[in-house]
Amino acid sequence: MTSLSEAPATADLTPSVSQWAAAADDLDLLEDLDALLAWLVALRAPSDGVLLGQARSLLLRGHPDRALAHLVAAGLDAPCEDPGRPTWRGAVADACRAGTGDLAAYTRLLSATAAVSQSADGWQLTYLLAGAGRQPECDAAWIDLPTARNRVTALTVSRYAVAKTSARDRLDSVAATTAVVRAVEAFDALAVPLVADPAPALAAAAELVRRDDRSGARLLLEAVTHRHPPIAAVTTALRELDATASEHRRYRRRKGAVIAVAAPVFLYLTVFGLIAGHVAMGAWRRRVRLPGLDLVESQASRILSRQRYDPVTDQVVTSDGQTRVDGVDALGAVLGLFAGALVGVPANQALPDHPVIGLCVALGAVLGLGVAGWAGARELRVAHARRRRDRRAAAAGRARLSEASKCSCWQTNVVVGPFARSYLDLHLTSQSAGGLAGLALSDVSLAACPTTGHLWLVRYGGDRTTLLRGAPPEQAQPDSDLPVGLYL
Repeated sequence: MTSLSEAPATADLTPSVSQWAAAADDLDLLEDLDALLAWLVALRAPSDGVLLGQARSLLLRGHPDRALAHLVAAGLDAPCEDPGRPTWRGAVADACRAGTGDLAAYTRLLSATAAVSQSADGWQLTYLLAGAGRQPECDAAWIDLPTARNRVTALTVSRYAVAKTSARDRLDSVAATTAVVRAVEAFDALAVPLVADPAPALAAAAELVRRDDRSGARLLLEAVTHRHPPIAAVTTALRELDATASEHRRYRRRKGAVIAVAAPVFLYLTVFGLIAGHVAMGAWRRRVRLPGLDLVESQASRILSRQRYDPVTDQVVTSDGQTRVDGVDALGAVLGLFAGALVGVPANQALPDHPVIGLCVALGAVLGLGVAGWAGARELRVAHARRRRDRRAAAAGRARLSEASKCSCWQTNVVVGPFARSYLDLHLTSQSAGGLAGLALSDVSLAACPTTGHLWLVRYGGDRTTLLRGAPPEQAQPDSDLPVGLYL
């Protein structure tokens, strides 16, 4: 950021507050939206759009009773008279009533959603159904929003993961694992990666726990852990979801007793013992459940544990033999074996009076150089992959910095992710945050575009920076309704 400008007066921020709220609504930042709408109500007489936006936000945050009370107090609780031609006011009222258990309102909401499902604004009623519907329809709506409606936000992706994990197969461990992995893969569509902001995954796990599906929450976080770089918050949450210490002690004692009894027998049987041990380990994984999980969930957890994130290739690899053997590694091993043969055979021939020693020397040379060739080739491949990854990251960083120095304020109303911080530092100018005293949010500041004059609300949260575009401070705008909820 560059120069520090004089703080705009609170009254001058009123047009921007409306646009900040609309931008927060586009990104489903419900906490920010609540605070901005409350501030807007304090700044001016609230319009119906603002009041309906407050009710909708309360509904999506899981407070239908408070949302309905808010509508009743505002006199906006009249239901849809004709669900085939719904109004936004009636749809919000029916959604709030449906969330409190009103079956008739729920029926009207379903009819209204079906009536506008093919319209450009039909996704707005899908949101209402997602927030107010019974669980099957609710989950179907959350799945529909990021897939069919292209509404990809932290909220919709988190609830998509909840819906997919809840619908996992409870009788087939492979199908259950696939459902959980698909749920976790959805997080990759977010602009901010989970490593920088794990809140969507943690919110999904919390919602599964609220549904009394602790096993599903545990499997979801295990998949996140295995398929991403280490995330401290996810590790802590997973530890809290794990079984009690007493269950783990019983499991370890039982496993230790089995090993103590079986190990001497397998060692006595030599090669046949190794085969029998391998079979026994497979039977243990298939037949013995993990603490806190049933048998199918235990098998799914063990399948997930075979996956790990490779920071060099930036890919998920498995340890069950399904990953291909890299050609470079194989070539290194072959060259090593050939070199070992060139060394070992003459060494063996040089010891005709000691055939056992000669054979051991030859085998050691062949195996040792073979392993060395494989390890050396793998190290070269890893080093090359690391350099390639670093070059890609450097190129992406240069491109981001180049774009961040250009004005994009006329193109977008929301900026998130690593680009937001670069855009804030390289393009926007600081403004005094004194005018934000009426906003009930912490970690916020104000910035402005030196080209267009648009005011930007800067929201900080851990490693995440979010920019919401407002209006130019000098722009005199008419007092219009907030475009939140005014879609139908």
